[in-house]
Amino acid sequence: KFVEQMKQYYQLGSERKIQAPCCYLYPKDDPKAVAQIEKVNWYGNQQSNASLLYLTKLYVLDTERDTGIGTKFLEEIKQIVDDTGMVLFLHVESFSLSNEEGGLPFAFYDMDELLKYWDSEKLTYTDGDVLLIEWYKRLGFLNACTHDDDAFPVKHYHELKKQFMYVGQNNPNRDLYLKRTKVDGMCERCRLQGLSLDP
Repeated sequence: KFVEQMKQYYQLGSERKIQAPCCYLYPKDDPKAVAQIEKVNWYGNQQSNASLLYLTKLYVLDTERDTGIGTKFLEEIKQIVDDTGMVLFLHVESFSLSNEEGGLPFAFYDMDELLKYWDSEKLTYTDGDVLLIEWYKRLGFLNACTHDDDAFPVKHYHELKKQFMYVGQNNPNRDLYLKRTKVDGMCERCRLQGLSLDP
């Protein structure tokens, strides 16, 4: 249901000839932002295959920053997550696109130009993580353990403060997912970080 609703409201990346799966452009008529959201499984959770989504990338054209377009886009995505009972999770990492891994960041003023670089995954990281962390918190995302032994194993650079989850209001296993936002429902690495973050 999630993908069907997204198709109704947003332009698909495939309509713009990009190969990356599950890309949605917003707004539909004159896109200013793009999100890549993939359906995934956590193998430790039998029910996850029906409701788990991974927001791998979200990018707003540089000319549209600070206009609220990214916030509006994410609020609409959250509404669809609520309606369809899905769970959306992500790892916060401020990035830009480049022509080489770790290269100089490009600025994009046009969606077609941006999409030329979207598939190549040549990312260059920027220093906006603190702002993004606060933005996701403001939008109702919760810090959570997003690890799974198989599909999403713990990496040495993972930080709990950068891992977020939004559990849709109509998810039948909402309490099960929300346990991952509590220290006693986290993997060992996240639990230790969570204990050190608690006031």
